[in-house]
Amino acid sequence: MPFLAYSSSGKAYIRVLHAYTYTLGMITCKCETPEMATLTEMTPFQDELKKRSAKDIASLAATIKEDGLLTPFMLWEHEDKKYILDGHGRREALVQLALNDPAIIEQKFPAVIIQAETREDAIKAVLQISSSYGRINKAGAVKFTAPIVGYKAPYIKRLEPTVKKPRVSDDVVIKIKVRKDKASAICELLRQTEGIEVL
Repeated sequence: MPFLAYSSSGKAYIRVLHAYTYTLGMITCKCETPEMATLTEMTPFQDELKKRSAKDIASLAATIKEDGLLTPFMLWEHEDKKYILDGHGRREALVQLALNDPAIIEQKFPAVIIQAETREDAIKAVLQISSSYGRINKAGAVKFTAPIVGYKAPYIKRLEPTVKKPRVSDDVVIKIKVRKDKASAICELLRQTEGIEVL
């Protein structure tokens, strides 16, 4: 992306790219926030918290190109930088799309500023944002997307299986019928035996 290296003449060149790309159509943003940021203003923050393959990024890029950007970036402003708390994958996908449409680099994208006083607070925010407190059921996802003719969600293969395999255990639960007056003594005897748990 040599246009980023230009100085004063680079700004004029970027303006031309904006006008030129507008007719081509840049990425459609389908969310609104008062804050906006370009890809170059965003700084990665998560290190190796999540792993994505090139195929993951290509799938996300295709979805963004077709459906637009549906989710804003979550940013933490600290020491004159805007750290990405959520949106690393979207940023990578947009950078890939920018290889064919360089004006995307200077496009402003919706952002939500997350308040965090320290790096530790920002890390906690990332974990809360990134945590999954539920799983999408494959059968439910298929039913939910059924009204969209011909649509196949790109992540369906990664969803929770509809039927779970039963957990295999080496433990066996047995029932013993004993006289009421002997129950305490037999339970005490069993508790003293290694490998037996009285329920």
